[in-house]
Amino acid sequence: MRKIQISDHFDYSTILLFSLPAIGMLIVDNTYSIADGFFISNYIGATAFASENLIFPAFSILSGIGLMFGVGASAVVSKELGADTSAFSERMKSYASGMADVDFYKNSLFLNGNDGAVEFLKKQGFSVKAEPVSRYLKGLRTVDEETEKKLNEQYGCMDIWTITVDKASGNGGIHADPNLPFEVKGEVSNGVFSVAIQGRMDTITAPELLKCFQEAGDGINAINVDASRMAYVSSAGLRVLLMMCKSLEDKSRFKMTGISDDVREILETTGFDQLLL
Repeated sequence: MRKIQISDHFDYSTILLFSLPAIGMLIVDNTYSIADGFFISNYIGATAFASENLIFPAFSILSGIGLMFGVGASAVVSKELGADTSAFSERMKSYASGMADVDFYKNSLFLNGNDGAVEFLKKQGFSVKAEPVSRYLKGLRTVDEETEKKLNEQYGCMDIWTITVDKASGNGGIHADPNLPFEVKGEVSNGVFSVAIQGRMDTITAPELLKCFQEAGDGINAINVDASRMAYVSSAGLRVLLMMCKSLEDKSRFKMTGISDDVREILETTGFDQLLL
C-alpha cells in the first residue's frame, strides 16, 4: 500500500487516498444512523421515529458548529505554537491555569524539563534510564545515509526512557493499603460532615463520595475528611473534594487528615494542596 507523508506533493489522487479513512468513518456513522432509524420505526413506532428525525438536524448543526470551532482552534493553536509566539503561549498557559484552578507555572510536572519529571518519578519509587533516540537510528538498513542524517537531526533531542521499580527505594513514609476495597462512611453532627474514605478514589468510585455528600443535606458548615485509608485519588476524586470545599462559606473549615505520602504527592503535583490542605 502506498505510504502518504505530509511532506509529499498532493495531487487529486493523493488527496483522495489521504481522505479515505475519514470517508469510511462517515459511511459507517451514517449506516449506523440508518440502522438506528430502521429499528426505531419498526419496533418502537412512528412517533419515536418522527421525534428522531426532528431532533437529528439540530444535533447535526450543533455538531458542525462544535467541529468548526474545535478544528479551527486546534489549527490556530498549532500554527502559533509552531511559530513560537511567546505572547500567545503565555496567554494559553494563563487560560489553562484559570480553567484548572491550579497554578500552571508552579505545578507543571515538566516545568523544569526532564529533570522535574525524573525527580517526580524517583519520589514515587522508580528509577529512570534515559537513552537518546539517535542511538537506535544508527545503521538502519531500510534507509539511506541522507535519510538517516535527517532522522538524527529531527529526533536528536529526544530520549527513550526505561522506567523500572526501584526496589532499593523505601522512605518509610505513610502509605495506605492499595488493596482495600473502596468504601465511604459519612455522618453529619451539628453541621459538621465527617467522612472516612477507604481504597482508591478514581473515576468509577468518586461518585460514591459525591452521593454521600449530597445525601448529607444542607446546613453543613464544616467538613472533616479522614484520608488515612485512601490509597489513591484521581482527577475525578479531586474534583469532588474541591466541590465539597467550595460549598463552605469558610473554606478554612475543610480539613483532610491522615493523608498518605502517595496522596500528598498527587495533591502537591496538581496544586490541590493549596486548595485542600
